[in-house]
Formats: sequence, structure tokens, C-alpha cells
Amino acid sequence: MHRREPVERFDPGRKAFRDFLKRHKTEGALLIGVGRADFLKPGGPLRLIRDHVNITGNNPLMGRSYEGDGPRFPSQHAVWRTHGISGIETCVAAAAEPLQFVTNAEREFLRKSDLDAVSGEVICEAILANFFSIPTIGVLVDRRLEDAEKEISHSIGNILKTVN
Repeated sequence: MHRREPVERFDPGRKAFRDFLKRHKTEGALLIGVGRADFLKPGGPLRLIRDHVNITGNNPLMGRSYEGDGPRFPSQHAVWRTHGISGIETCVAAAAEPLQFVTNAEREFLRKSDLDAVSGEVICEAILANFFSIPTIGVLVDRRLEDAEKEISHSIGNILKTVN
């Protein structure tokens, strides 16, 4: 019987994003992540993420640790920046990838678990940004919204005015 060695998952997109964050880790850096979501509770078509639950079964921090990268498992208690931003509802989002595999029964369970949204976007990127101590503003837009780009650009403009 031979011993199986652990295999590091390699996602070129995540590796590239990790390298991007590492290069751009500077004082005052801010990541604004925008993604589509299924909202589980009534509310506006656009919401800020105030907290998340990762139900993907994946963690962007798994794999090899590199010296100088920081703590292996950094605290996730303050990933999302929402203070000082007004006029947009906040939500607790469940990260689920891929989104189309979340069943109606799972959506109902998540809604009853006091989650507000399900999204396959933004959350894992924010976990990586938090690893490099880069604060993140997470914006989720209702994936059924027809004119999403207009709503997003208007809201991002307002967020940037508030943050600066």
C-alpha cells in the first residue's frame, strides 16, 4: 500500500488574484467586490455584505503556506467594511458555488437560518483580501435585475463618495 500525498488545488484565477493582492497590498488599499446574488428575503435590489457563511466546501486559504504571507488562518470577524456607508441595505450572505446547484430546499433552509442572500461571487475573494489585510466592501445585486450595470455604477459611485 502506498501513501497518497496531499494535492494542492490550483485555480489559475485564484492564484492570479492572490498574486494581484500581494502586489497591491499598500496602506489605504480597498477592494470593492461586486457580484450577483439570489436574495432570500424581501428588500432592495442591491445590498452590502456585512457577514458571510462559506458553504462551498472550499477555502481560498487552503494549500501551501508561504513564509511571510501572514497567519495561516486569519480572523474572519471583520472581513466586510460597511461602517460609514449609508443608504444601502446590508445582508448576511452564504457563499455557494456554483449558484445554480443550490436547490429550493437549500434556499429555504438558508432563509430560515437567518441568511439574506446566496452568491457564488465576491466572498472567496474577500477572504483572500482579508488574508492580506485589505478591507473589502462587498456589493451584491439581485441577479434578476434587468438593468444591473446602471444600478451598480450609481451605487458604487455613492459608496466611493462615502469612503473617500
